[in-house]
Amino acid sequence: MMKRIILFLGCVLCALSYSPTVFSQEWGGNAYMKGDYVEVAISDRGKEGAAAIPGDTVYHFRGGAATVPWGFVANPQMDGWDQYNGDYFTPGTPECGIGLTYTLLGTTYNKGNNYDIFEIPGEITDYTNTVDSVTVTWTGMVDSLQVTLLYELQKNELLYTTTVSLTNVGSNTFTDVYYYDNFDPDNNQSLGGTFTTENTVESQSEMADDSVIVSAIQTSPWSSEVFQLAHGADWKGAIGGFSNRSGEEIWNGIAYMDTTEGAYTVSDVAIALAHKTTIITPGKSTETTFSYATAFSREAFVGDGDGEADPGVGIVENKAVPFKLFPNPSQDGVVTLQLKGAFTYTVIDASGREVINNVGSNSVKLSVSDLAKGVYLVQVMQDGNISTERLIVQ
Repeated sequence: MMKRIILFLGCVLCALSYSPTVFSQEWGGNAYMKGDYVEVAISDRGKEGAAAIPGDTVYHFRGGAATVPWGFVANPQMDGWDQYNGDYFTPGTPECGIGLTYTLLGTTYNKGNNYDIFEIPGEITDYTNTVDSVTVTWTGMVDSLQVTLLYELQKNELLYTTTVSLTNVGSNTFTDVYYYDNFDPDNNQSLGGTFTTENTVESQSEMADDSVIVSAIQTSPWSSEVFQLAHGADWKGAIGGFSNRSGEEIWNGIAYMDTTEGAYTVSDVAIALAHKTTIITPGKSTETTFSYATAFSREAFVGDGDGEADPGVGIVENKAVPFKLFPNPSQDGVVTLQLKGAFTYTVIDASGREVINNVGSNSVKLSVSDLAKGVYLVQVMQDGNISTERLIVQ
């Protein structure tokens, strides 16, 4: 099964500021990402779902009132927001949240942020809006485990990505750490609707190509699709349940969850992703980082029909320099950079320092084993053109 999962939308960011009195994209502790075809509201709990800005006519929402928390809407028809989709979990109960399951000093805990719980204290800590993209950073803390969520929306895309960093800032070791993202999609529904969607585990890790794809589809009054996308054996996708509060249950497909590849139901239930980290010891050097995407059109991540699966994550189709970078996150300290012809490449750390600078041709294997764990920018230049992608080193 050929799938191209776009998990990183690389760009060089320059911050712009907005006045809160002129329909700011930060308001009331929340942050709002607006693209050409996708709009996302990130609450002070670090999850999708925040009230509309009073008097703001810039954003779209579907169902309920503007004061009801909405999470994301999309216009995959690209028709100027005439037949747009979502909200995907309002007007019903806005079941959408993130959370952690972990074992600390022999005790297992479930902590999460949702419409009814706020167990991981945190706040929006950074917001950047450029001509091409919007990013929102949320930082929280629970039991000395620091959680950083970086939301990124490329304005001309029909998906956005979430990069998660978990850092143990305490003195005790965390084991069996499960991060989850769970929501109940009510595509195209209004109050009084059935709220049912066609939910499917389309692809599961450790199967055909290690990709994870979970979808929710609704066809009335027009086609509406939402997908959760990830890649790697540390991920599992699931359908079922509603107020799912255990990353371990989601990952293992127990309780109300079904992780079987091909699992399908037409129901008012949730779709979810869960990531497992076996151990996080104290210290910045053991920080674990991973990413996933939320997409609103199959064309946003499915390949070009050449019958070949792309290893790791795919490429952004409209890059000036269409290079491939995989696996991403890195595995075994080596990543491959592919681009036809000769090129120059640079790896830049979070402080802006160049840590690798070299030339290559067609295919280059980069050793990143000596780099500290974290997020880097890989910048490639060819024939005067430059493109950038994020690289996660684990």
